[in-house]
Amino acid sequence: MKSILFALMLLSFFTTSAQTKFGISAGLNIANMKIKSDDKKHLRSFIPRVQIGSILEIPIDETWLIHTTPCYSGKGYRYGNTFSTKNDSIRILLNYIEFPVQIMYKFPSENNSKVFIGGGLYIGYGFNGAFLYKDDPARTERNLHKVDSYYNRWDFGYSLNSSYQFDIKYGIQAGFTHSLLNMYRGSDNTYTAKNIVFNLCLIRFIGKDKMRIYD
Repeated sequence: MKSILFALMLLSFFTTSAQTKFGISAGLNIANMKIKSDDKKHLRSFIPRVQIGSILEIPIDETWLIHTTPCYSGKGYRYGNTFSTKNDSIRILLNYIEFPVQIMYKFPSENNSKVFIGGGLYIGYGFNGAFLYKDDPARTERNLHKVDSYYNRWDFGYSLNSSYQFDIKYGIQAGFTHSLLNMYRGSDNTYTAKNIVFNLCLIRFIGKDKMRIYD
């Protein structure tokens, strides 16, 4: 929590000393979890989730900027007979408040459309989650981030991001995040679980156009 407060204070300093772009974003997460057990790696089935949040872009100079998207990010995976009607098909839904900070490079452009690419780190706080059993809701388990449950509450990892801005107000971004921490809370040291997410979001910037000095 202290690290999040420090990052917010740092961003507040930058926003008072530089003109910024602020906006909102919403889109789709394609989430999974990379499992490693007894030195064998396994991927579960991907599952669609939602991502929604805000965007803050702070220019460093004409080609570099700090990019952050505090957001709700749905993660998880599917396990079992995904396309069957049996009860052993399980959806694991994990919910996070996520705070990434990235350094982005802007490719030169002579018009209002712009292309950015970059990467950085993120920290996430898991506030809820559920095991959903297909055709058997009575077996549903919730609060998966509690101390006596399955998954650690904090997520930390790296992120990659690219975006295309059609004009000064609208854009689209695609990204990838990967946990560096073991999300599994159990005592079995041979078992690790790490979130991986591909995402695609639409962007809508807010504010007066004349304030965007790096457009």
